[in-house]
Amino acid sequence: VHGDLGVMEIRQLALLLLSFCGIVVKCELTIRSPPELKKVFGDKSIGYELGNIGDIPWGRSLIGELRLAIPEDACEKLHPVKADSSGFNTSPNFVLLVTADKCPLSTKAWWAQMIDAKAIIVIPGPDDSKKGKPFQNDHYLDSVISIPVLILNKKADGDQLQAFFNSVQGAKTGASIIIDFEPVRSSEVHVHFWFSPLDKNAYSFLDDFHPYFMNLANVMLFHPHFVLWSADTATEDIDPKNDCIADGRYCAQDPDGEGPLHGTTILNEILRNICFAKKYKRRWFEYATRFGQTCIDKMPLFSDESLNKCRNGIYKDMKVDHTEIDGCVESSTESNGDNKVLREEMQKFKESGLYYYPALTINGFSQRLLSGEAIAVEVCNHLLKGDENDYCKDIRQNVDRSYLTVNQTIIYEEEKSQTSTEIARTIGLLLLMLACFLLMFWLVYTRLLAQQLKSTTEEHVNQAVSLYLKFQETRPRATKA
Repeated sequence: VHGDLGVMEIRQLALLLLSFCGIVVKCELTIRSPPELKKVFGDKSIGYELGNIGDIPWGRSLIGELRLAIPEDACEKLHPVKADSSGFNTSPNFVLLVTADKCPLSTKAWWAQMIDAKAIIVIPGPDDSKKGKPFQNDHYLDSVISIPVLILNKKADGDQLQAFFNSVQGAKTGASIIIDFEPVRSSEVHVHFWFSPLDKNAYSFLDDFHPYFMNLANVMLFHPHFVLWSADTATEDIDPKNDCIADGRYCAQDPDGEGPLHGTTILNEILRNICFAKKYKRRWFEYATRFGQTCIDKMPLFSDESLNKCRNGIYKDMKVDHTEIDGCVESSTESNGDNKVLREEMQKFKESGLYYYPALTINGFSQRLLSGEAIAVEVCNHLLKGDENDYCKDIRQNVDRSYLTVNQTIIYEEEKSQTSTEIARTIGLLLLMLACFLLMFWLVYTRLLAQQLKSTTEEHVNQAVSLYLKFQETRPRATKA
């Protein structure tokens, strides 16, 4: 969330989203070294909030080296933290501290990402307690940002970090930090999906997510939402006559250029989708995947009439009364020409802070559409441990989580080292117990064997002696000649 929003607006919106979803996020940054900087903050962690862009590694900790960006505003190409003779960065795992002025957060994150930074930490501006300085519009980078963006709660904390890095020692050594990304999990996860109802990419994701949706339906609420604009805020591609309704209040881009469909076709589909979701909430996902498989692939050949025929065929197959949907669509138009359903949906779109689509948020934070499996894992990751269904318990144990670091090399060292240490410790303990058991078995066995051998030997000697004595007694005595 950024664009034309300042830091304060970003925070307010993030908190609003979190309150709406009923969760709280524990966001903590801890200084590990050097001792001089650690002493400044003591044992207390540094609080921060999250900008709603990038991939957030929920439930894990990032250990890395914190450095001050050069230039500090990160609004242009950045100097590598540690460079080889060719100018390439050689530092494996670092986070950049940047100032909040001059350009959008997405621009700062983009330049940091280009030199392999694993996250950026933003120092709030001087007027943050009142109203942050608005950023310039730059919404096109949102969907390609893959690193987390952190905004410090206190400017004073940022000033202390910045002062340290501007010192001789700070510039030379940097600082070792731990960043915790730990949400307080909720018993029911809210997933909001924003798309245009004739967008093939959106239906490709829905189709990929469908098998996971079926397994998550009892622990997840899936909310479909739709992107739309007004004639005043739309791009130059909008034709007010064919792409807008309600005197230009609501517009959508033409889906097929010179083809027979127009923006009004999309607006009609938005209305029908919203009405369907209201009437048949739990069945909307099934309808959407059927619509994508049956109608979207044939869209280049469609007119409004053939699209209506395809849609009504799905209604019939699903045994849905299309007259209920028709009635909902017709009643949405008010006497003044406005449309109450589209008005509410446009307001939600504005509040979302999203400027690209398709887009998806989990409990209020955006998540890139990497795969259906990736989203399923993150849904499970936001559930309370006691509220996980059997599917989530299984998927969190067995799914390869490497997708979380696509285009990154984030090393969650603490988690990995703890896991490997625990495994090694367990194996070592088992081997030690086995060795002790074998040693005890060998000692007991040899002792029993010795006792058995002694007993057997004594018995044989006694028998030999007894036989010898009997032989002597029974042997005839010799007579003298």
